[in-house]
Amino acid sequence: MPTIISRRFPYWLAIALLAVSLHASAAPGAAPPAFVAGPRLPPGIELSDAQQDQLFDLHHAQAPRLRQLQREADAALRELRALGEAESLDATRARAAAERHGRALAALLLARTELDARSRAVLSPAQRQTLEAERAEARPGPGAGPAHGPGADHCPPDGAPRHAPAPERRP
Repeated sequence: MPTIISRRFPYWLAIALLAVSLHASAAPGAAPPAFVAGPRLPPGIELSDAQQDQLFDLHHAQAPRLRQLQREADAALRELRALGEAESLDATRARAAAERHGRALAALLLARTELDARSRAVLSPAQRQTLEAERAEARPGPGAGPAHGPGADHCPPDGAPRHAPAPERRP
């Protein structure tokens, strides 16, 4: 009869290997990742202790509301999926679940937007400018993407798809 330790050994081994790989992939001398609520800011923005405390307080205060809104959206989506998998569709319940899902997602998006605005207000004008520059750099421009970016020679400028030449047949 296998012991509990031997039955769970593969799980412990996987966890240990994951921890080692995460540690090894970190940059030498880099600080360990922070596991506290807070905004995701680019590395170029240095926050004072007071700013870190303010941002932590903002995000910590909003976390229960954001979690509740996410739970509501998830519950409505689960109900909607279950109704879609049923033998016959109850359109009234499905419509109500879809509306609940939409309202929860809208409230969640609004709450996150408000939190982002409050977080930006904590930053200095120079930090906000750096943040916007970093975000603009990361944001793709109009027409960017796999069909329009560099190396997208499969579409000619007129937009008509270009067909690959047929492979040669050898007798």
